[in-house]
Amino acid sequence: AMRSAVRSEVPRVCGARQSTVIRDPMCAPAEVTGLLDAAVVRRVVRANLGQIRHCYERALEVNPAAEGAIAMRWVIGNGGDVLAAAVEESSISVASFGECVTAAVRRWRFPVPGDTVATVHYPFTLSREE
Repeated sequence: AMRSAVRSEVPRVCGARQSTVIRDPMCAPAEVTGLLDAAVVRRVVRANLGQIRHCYERALEVNPAAEGAIAMRWVIGNGGDVLAAAVEESSISVASFGECVTAAVRRWRFPVPGDTVATVHYPFTLSREE
């Protein structure tokens, strides 16, 4: 059976503790006020990577050569739920893949980021393993 690998890269979290976040031109300075640590975001993402892998395996059924990267952006509300999610860019040519990942991310729950929202920019790398 074909095995697939999904690697989560380093996230950029706007509205996070500055010590743990790469200063990001995509983040307005005003956004960097929250209490959500990038490591915390990464832990939640890693716990849910199987959902991204499932989306990728469905994409491979459509196009067995599909591999590359997808960059997601999502907003974590002050209750810890995902208010909005979108594909920022993707080199996976299967349209349903981005929709599948977006739907998955919208279901994730994060620790409460305090009295603010946090915007996350998160890249994933997808590859087939023979």
